Amino acid sequence: MDELLNQLPESDRALVKRQLESLNETDRARFNELVHRFEQQEARNPIQEALGCVSETRIPQHARFLVLKELYRMIYDVTDNQSLASDMLSCSEYDGDERAEAFEAETEAIAAEIGEERLTEYLRNYGLGMMYNVAAHLLDDPHNIVGDDSFGWSLMEHDSDGELTGRNIGGLHEDFVDFPQYYLSDSWLKKWD
Repeated sequence: MDELLNQLPESDRALVKRQLESLNETDRARFNELVHRFEQQEARNPIQEALGCVSETRIPQHARFLVLKELYRMIYDVTDNQSLASDMLSCSEYDGDERAEAFEAETEAIAAEIGEERLTEYLRNYGLGMMYNVAAHLLDDPHNIVGDDSFGWSLMEHDSDGELTGRNIGGLHEDFVDFPQYYLSDSWLKKWD
């Protein structure tokens, strides 16, 4: 824990220590568990993330972190996306295999023309826009899709038993653009280089 505290900017260290001292025994145990989880999940600042979860109980911050991380995995994992696209095309009852083969040939031709690195960068940027639409419009603001407030849906957190906690995983668009730089560790980002 001290090692993680020492990684914080000096100006934040004293504040975090005061906040930790104010936690009761139950919250301190939950905090320690969350720090461990955030470390395993490659958060940039596990202590601050865990402290946010313990101090702000109305917002399912851990669930938000995991949803945003998964959206970014989908953006960055171009190879998996290409494979899934090919698989989905081949499942089509109408000319599925031909469409999948054409997609693979087009992908190879584009990569040969502009280079694999530029193609990957382009696809990630395209994926960024697409996943922002998922986060901001499909998950955070469905009434714009429906056209009114009479019907909608939300992404909800559940506990380890699968029971809904009643906490909406909303506001994904608020941290979406800067999420990798502020919330994910350098080691997670380097996986995709």
